[in-house]
Amino acid sequence: MGNLKKDVVIVPPVQAGAIPFMHGINISVGALSAVTTQDKKINFLANNTFQLLRIPVYWESYLVDPVGYIANLQEIADAADLRDMKVIYDFKQYNLSSYFGAGLGFPPALVQSVIGPLSAYPTVKDAQKAFMRKYWDNSAQWNYMSLWDAQADFMKTVLVEPFRNRASTLGYEIFNEPPLLEDADHEKLKACFEHIGNRLVTIDPDAYIAAGHRFLLYIAPTGSFWSVALIQRTMPAIINGKVIYTPHWYLDATLGQAGFEYVSGQILKIQQATNTKVILGEWNDRTNPADPAKYAKLIAVCKLNGWSHALWEFDGSDKGNRCFNENYDIEHARNVWPTLLCAMGVPQVGAPK
Repeated sequence: MGNLKKDVVIVPPVQAGAIPFMHGINISVGALSAVTTQDKKINFLANNTFQLLRIPVYWESYLVDPVGYIANLQEIADAADLRDMKVIYDFKQYNLSSYFGAGLGFPPALVQSVIGPLSAYPTVKDAQKAFMRKYWDNSAQWNYMSLWDAQADFMKTVLVEPFRNRASTLGYEIFNEPPLLEDADHEKLKACFEHIGNRLVTIDPDAYIAAGHRFLLYIAPTGSFWSVALIQRTMPAIINGKVIYTPHWYLDATLGQAGFEYVSGQILKIQQATNTKVILGEWNDRTNPADPAKYAKLIAVCKLNGWSHALWEFDGSDKGNRCFNENYDIEHARNVWPTLLCAMGVPQVGAPK
C-alpha cells in the first residue's frame, strides 16, 4: 500500500456489528483503460464522501486471467482498507453466462456440462430456464461437486480466503438478481443462500451475507415483485445472524410520488418483517438525462431509514448508467455523475485519473 495523499478524506470507520448510512457505488474489477488505477479511482471516491463499494465479481472474467483478476481485487481491498471504506463482493451475473450469447457469469463450460448444446432447445430462453431449473434443484454437478458447492468453492477461493481478514470486507452477495421459475423456488433460493452463505461465514465469521432481491420469470399475481410475504420466504438463516437484504431499485421515468412511496414502504416492511439490514445494492433512474429530483428523493429516503446505497455504476460497460467512460471523463450519455453529486450535496473533489 502506498502512502495517503494529502487530499485524501478519511471517512469514519464502520463499527463492529453496525452498518451506518453510507454513500456507495458499484465499481469495476480493474480499470477500463490505463489512464487510471484502482487506487486512484477509490481515492477519488473517498474524497467525494463515498464509504461503500460494491464489487461485481464475474466467475467467467476471473477464469480469463486468474492472477490478474486477483491482483485487481487485492488493489481494491488495499485502497479500501487505507481509506476505512467497506466492500461487498457480489457474485454477479447478467443473462447467466456468455454461453447464451449476450451475457456474463457462470463459466460456459459449466453451463454446457449441465444442459448440453443450445441447439437442443427451441429458444435461448428455454435453455436458460433449463439451466436455472438444474441450479435451483441443485441436481447437477461440476468438477464432482454440486452446483451450489462449486459456486461456494469459487467464492471461498477467490473472495473469502483472500479477504476475510481485511478491515474493508463487509460481506458477500450470493447471487445477483436471482431469477425464479416458479413459486416454489422461493424456498430453494433460501436454501441456496443458506448453503453457500453458511459455508462462507464458517471461514469468515464476521462477514455479512447479502441476500439479493429475486426476479420472477413466471406469471405471478399483481404486487408479487415487492411482496413482503414472498421475500420473507427467501431470507436465509445464517449461522452468525448477519444478513443484509440488497434490493435493486431502478426508478421508472413515469414513477410518481405514490409509486415511490409504495416501493420505499415495501422495502421498509420487508426489513421489519425479516429483521435484516438493508443496502440498496443497485439503483439508478430510467430518465434521460438523469433526474436530479429522483436522485435526491431516493437518497433522502435512504438517509431517513438508515439504508446505505450503491449506485449502478461508477465505470463499466453500461454506458447508459455509468458515471465515467473509458478515458475516465464524465460519461455524458445521461450525466449520471454530476447528478449524483448534486443529489448528495457535495462538490466534486479531484478527478479519477
